[in-house]
Amino acid sequence: MDSSHATRLRFVAVAAALSLMLTGCNLPAFEGGLIPTPGPAGTPTSDLPTNTPEPTPSPGASETPAEAATDIPTPDATGTPTGAAACVLPGSATLPDGPPPFESYGELIAEYLSAGGAIDQLRETLQQWGAIVETQGATFGSVDADHDLTGDGLLDVVISAVNPDVDPITFIPPGRLFVYRCTDGAYELAYTSTGPEEVQSGLPEVVAMEDVTGDGVADVLHASSTCGAHTCFVDVQGARWSDEAGEFVPLLDESINAPYAEVEVLDETGDGVGDIIVDVGMIGSVGAGPQRTWRDVYAWQGEGFERVRHEATSPAHPIHLINEADELLLNGQYADAIPLFQRSYADPLLDREWAPYEGWELDLEAYARYRVMLAHVALGSDQQAQQVYEGLQSDFPAADEPGGLFAGWAQAFWAAYEQSGSVEQGCAAVLEIVDTPDFDMIPLNQYGYANRQYEPQEMCPLGE
Repeated sequence: MDSSHATRLRFVAVAAALSLMLTGCNLPAFEGGLIPTPGPAGTPTSDLPTNTPEPTPSPGASETPAEAATDIPTPDATGTPTGAAACVLPGSATLPDGPPPFESYGELIAEYLSAGGAIDQLRETLQQWGAIVETQGATFGSVDADHDLTGDGLLDVVISAVNPDVDPITFIPPGRLFVYRCTDGAYELAYTSTGPEEVQSGLPEVVAMEDVTGDGVADVLHASSTCGAHTCFVDVQGARWSDEAGEFVPLLDESINAPYAEVEVLDETGDGVGDIIVDVGMIGSVGAGPQRTWRDVYAWQGEGFERVRHEATSPAHPIHLINEADELLLNGQYADAIPLFQRSYADPLLDREWAPYEGWELDLEAYARYRVMLAHVALGSDQQAQQVYEGLQSDFPAADEPGGLFAGWAQAFWAAYEQSGSVEQGCAAVLEIVDTPDFDMIPLNQYGYANRQYEPQEMCPLGE
């Protein structure tokens, strides 16, 4: 398995599969196998080294192992320093046989690690406590002690631990991520995350530990999944070391939250630094309406991450193009909006399987042509606007037939505009028609809560 697949968030597929099984929802686009829990560079977590190796002095050197541990090694291509040293020498530390309260984990584990406790023993004990569990063919929880996360040449420890004190509401168990920093010959708890603020938070698990900020030091990217009645949402966040702050700070200014998402780190922008890749799925509810899947690429921009690519990975429905064109029109980008409106009814390759009612295609076509008329007026192209207007009246003459509603709006606008020469007067005539108590039931608002829900004032925004 290559490193790009090894870092994919494997528990999302498990949660999605179980959620769909329980709710009876069938989304073939999200079927797939389990993705193994990654360790460094794709190594399974069960093979991670313990935190006990002693640094080997170079030939002729006279340093003690503790002194040698202060040498800062050169990072390799993944951002992990080669030859990073253990924080403390092996000791005889022990942990309780029985599980302690989950809220005591942070301090208890710090004391254990600082006393030279072995990583293998820590992993086994967490399994005994129920903080690392295997269920439905997946493992939840992990221990990593193979990365220097601060650039000081000493190994730090990252633990994803299930909270065994709480029965999970969904298949994804609750838990917390702990990051222990080596400082002054001991470990301190330097970062924790409890995941998204839901009724029951999903376990934050490590997606990748590699350099995504370009400073040569590995960062921690983690994600948690929380499942509702129909959909599992993935919340993506992380931690990076800040020399300026002297502590770990959030990797992202705002966490990324997306349905049925798969997350990985790849250098998609080609700058030699990993980018955060989020393949966004669909909301598993019929009420959400027609949807698309997306690939979002987030790249470090010096002070934070920005989404630099937003690419659809499934066909568009006509309402999607209309929503996008309306966004352009409402922002005054009239020339850019026109071809999108036209494509919404002329492109034979659009996905038209989602049909809310009979005649919906004619309604959307008439609306798109009405908006094209408005765009031409806004651009000062009255002759082209009149041609679109006359075509609407010819093709949709009956007010009570599909498309007739929007042809009527065009007629109201054109009559007032032609008489007054004012786009404000034209739009006022339209808004007088559309601003009614039952506006929410117009055809445009019948495409589910995942798509744009229109307000009356948006139906004719010229002259504002």
